[in-house]
Amino acid sequence: NLTPDMWSPDRRRDLTYAGIIEYSRLKKMNDIIQKILIVDDNDTHLRLIAKVLAMEGYQVFTAQNAEATISSITENKPNLVILDVVMPGTNGYELCKILRQTPYNLQLPIVMLTAVQGEDERILAKEAGANGVWSKPFDIDTIRENITILLGDRQDQGSQ
Repeated sequence: NLTPDMWSPDRRRDLTYAGIIEYSRLKKMNDIIQKILIVDDNDTHLRLIAKVLAMEGYQVFTAQNAEATISSITENKPNLVILDVVMPGTNGYELCKILRQTPYNLQLPIVMLTAVQGEDERILAKEAGANGVWSKPFDIDTIRENITILLGDRQDQGSQ
């Protein structure tokens, strides 16, 4: 049997493109696999962000509404949540407030993703308990940098 470490680079690329990321490639900080939950009702945005982050080595989970988000957080214990603002039913701000009511989620980095830009959005996000606001259309390089900062900050807090 071949282990993931024995697979050729071409085989690894093929598996990545097929949506399968082997354990050995998952991004780790202090030997902890970094898990990201992406919440967006727009399937195109959801798949795009998920694919890019999976290719970066993060273990990615997705949800399209409040109920699926709460369930995924409970089951998967992500290290970061990227939460769309505009969704049917419970919007991102309301969902962020709900999530912050659970002790585990108090330290969980939550970032709002929105097409609406401006100071009002940042104020609403802060009042909801979000750690930041990222704008759509998004720049993947900026998102990568921000994720590294947010997850690094969480690791630093955990070691104190």
